[in-house]
Amino acid sequence: MSSGVSNLSDIIAAAAAHNPEGRAVVTSSSSVTFRAVFQHAEVIRKILITGGVTRGDRVIARLKNSPEYVASLFGALMAEARKHLAEDNLNVLVVYGSSLGRVDALN
Repeated sequence: MSSGVSNLSDIIAAAAAHNPEGRAVVTSSSSVTFRAVFQHAEVIRKILITGGVTRGDRVIARLKNSPEYVASLFGALMAEARKHLAEDNLNVLVVYGSSLGRVDALN
């Protein structure tokens, strides 16, 4: 990657800037662009920060492998939280509805 990428969360921002309409996530029935993933990751980042998540807090996304999962992963990384796979010592739980961009529950 270019020297402008200093951590994993920078990757989606760089990809969205350089190839916004490129396919970031492909499923059996659809695909999602880098722009859409970045925009939804930014929404998650803002929700997490507004909700009080700080650097190092544990965040879990209870989701199937999906575009929503990818967006929540990058959103948590952008908020400098730690993506967490187990529910012990959990700070935040992210749960999406059926469509990318709708967060049904948080906390």
